Formats: sequence, structure tokens, C-alpha cells
Amino acid sequence: MISSFVNLSSDRNLVRDVMVRLNLIQPDESVRVTEITGGVSSILLKIEGQSETYCLKQALPSLKVARLWSAPVDRVYTEIAWLQLAARIDPSCVPKVLGVDRPTNSFVMSFLPPE
Repeated sequence: MISSFVNLSSDRNLVRDVMVRLNLIQPDESVRVTEITGGVSSILLKIEGQSETYCLKQALPSLKVARLWSAPVDRVYTEIAWLQLAARIDPSCVPKVLGVDRPTNSFVMSFLPPE
């Protein structure tokens, strides 16, 4: 439902809450959050913790295109299922899904550097 969408890129405290809820960081751990630009259907955030770097992905209810193009945010669960299936076939070909946060329709995966 679009009315309940919470944009994680607009509040770094919400990102911290997700990471703590998924047991990926400690409540007192400092993190650096950087938005990864270029996508049209999702928010991508690079999260640098004290010992690990993560990528958080959240489906957008409206795509970033010229015309209004709404899309169900629950499509993120199909992507998660695909990544998990691909990882069972060849774990080296996809990032590892580290946690799923249903309240925000987002998930955290291992961060793959651009190179």
C-alpha cells in the first residue's frame, strides 16, 4: 500500500533501526549511509559499519521516470527469492541476502564493489 511507504533514504535513523532489527549492527555501532544513485525502481543504500559494508535495497511504489508508473512494493520478495535460488546454484554469481525487513519492504545484501 503506497500510503504506508516509508522512504529509508530520507531518514538515516530508520536505516539504523532496520540494520539493528536484522542483527547486522549493534544498537550503539556507528554507520555511514550513502545513497547509490542510478536506479529507477528501488532505493539502494551503501551502509558502512565498523567491520562490514552492506547494501540495502528498498522497492519504490512509484518508479523514477517521467510519467507516473506505480508498481507494487512487494515485488521485492520475488527478487529476494531469485537471489536466494541463484545463490544455491552458484553462490559466487550473486550477492548474499543477509536479511529481509518486511515492515519497510527492503532487504540487506552483501555489498559488491563496483569493480
